[in-house]
Amino acid sequence: MNCVSCRVRVTALVLIGFLGTWGCDPQTNVQGDGGVADGSADGRDAGPSCQPSLDPNQPWTTHYLKEIIAPLTGYEEIIDGIIISDRAHSYTRAFARTFIQNKFLELGLQPELHDYGGGVNVYGILAATFPTDEHVLLCAHYDSVIDCPGADDNASGVGMVFQIARYTSMLSCRGVNYLFVLVDEEEQGLIGSQHFAQKIVDENIAISSVHCFDMNGWDGDGDRAIEISLDSDILFNDYEQAYNQGNFHMKVSVYPPTAVFQSDYLAFRQIGLDSLTINEEFWGMDSTPYYHSPQDTFETLDFDYMHSTCVLVNLVMRNLAEVP
Repeated sequence: MNCVSCRVRVTALVLIGFLGTWGCDPQTNVQGDGGVADGSADGRDAGPSCQPSLDPNQPWTTHYLKEIIAPLTGYEEIIDGIIISDRAHSYTRAFARTFIQNKFLELGLQPELHDYGGGVNVYGILAATFPTDEHVLLCAHYDSVIDCPGADDNASGVGMVFQIARYTSMLSCRGVNYLFVLVDEEEQGLIGSQHFAQKIVDENIAISSVHCFDMNGWDGDGDRAIEISLDSDILFNDYEQAYNQGNFHMKVSVYPPTAVFQSDYLAFRQIGLDSLTINEEFWGMDSTPYYHSPQDTFETLDFDYMHSTCVLVNLVMRNLAEVP
């Protein structure tokens, strides 16, 4: 995350929505198939129904998050014999891209490079099982600042995207295409996401919603609370519906977009897309104390916390996959 006036909190921020106290113990199962949130099926062709029922709480989630994040943060080798200390230099980001491409291939997705001159985004598309041009975009930045392992900021977001990619690839049917994008140079001012947003405009890619993840691994007080920044009624309904379906207990606070915390969803919002970002509690005063420092390491992350967030997002993605 690129924080303007870093560590400054805006206490006068207006709360536009509050989903209540809910949450997910990683051992809690979410029951039921659920329906499609209001507006999420707009423009789909009529045809056979698709109602995937895969449990959003998958037992492999925590292990898989660690598998993704450990090499990106220097906790493990990213390539045989290579350990990186940050993802700020061109050569360390190149190692990260190779790792990301290999992880896409393991999921059966073809990795694509979007080289915009100064940096390189990496993306993969999980095709729908029904004819549709609609895409749901999931995004996180993979770069970090210099001399920072970038575990929370933002290997945690990369881990979230891959967990969701693996989950959605297991759905029995999908009424949308899922576009997974790992963007470069967020820390330089949302550069990678701005270029990818322009690619969407230039190629007229149909995007129904954008879900970004930035700093998702710190939970100092153990309450599993998350924050969502959005100003879209459609997206609010999608997440509220998933909350109502689940047996959850953690707080979810919804805030309007703000220029104080710069994150990639703003680049997509600027081209008119319904976009949001999910993060740990910045306004709730429970975010990592190791922001942009050498101490932002793998060991500081709360993987059970990340698991609980994944369950919510998996359920949202499962609902969006439905065709009535």
